[in-house]
Amino acid sequence: MLEVGNGNVTIPEARSHFALWVAMKSPLLIGTDLERLDKGLVQVLANQYLLEFSQDGTVGESATPIMWDWTRRPEFWAGRYGDGRRLVLVVNYAEGDRRMGVSWGEVPGTTAGRRYRVTDVWTGAVACVGRLERVLMGHDTAGWVVGGEC
Repeated sequence: MLEVGNGNVTIPEARSHFALWVAMKSPLLIGTDLERLDKGLVQVLANQYLLEFSQDGTVGESATPIMWDWTRRPEFWAGRYGDGRRLVLVVNYAEGDRRMGVSWGEVPGTTAGRRYRVTDVWTGAVACVGRLERVLMGHDTAGWVVGGEC
């Protein structure tokens, strides 16, 4: 059950909890009183990009770890939407801020040295980038929907 809205979970922690739950394509059972839920947490649970990935009936496969060496928790995840777009998540398990990123070619379905159109799942901002990179707060998750080359 999703614990977003229960206990002392921060917005960054709620984003991580929800994004990874969605990445696994787990059933979205919200386990909190929706009438008392903070607006910021409602925005996390109503994220259109993550809900599209979770509910995509064409491709039932969950996102999988990328660049994972079995000696630590997977920080980079990627999955495919039915229309060919990719979901990429970057998770900061650390207590403090960290600069984290992933390059094209490491993300399945992309080619190194190219530029791709990406949409930030939390802000909706669209950009044409040569790499996904961000400074993440402790326990936060960044996410992008990766479209075609640009």
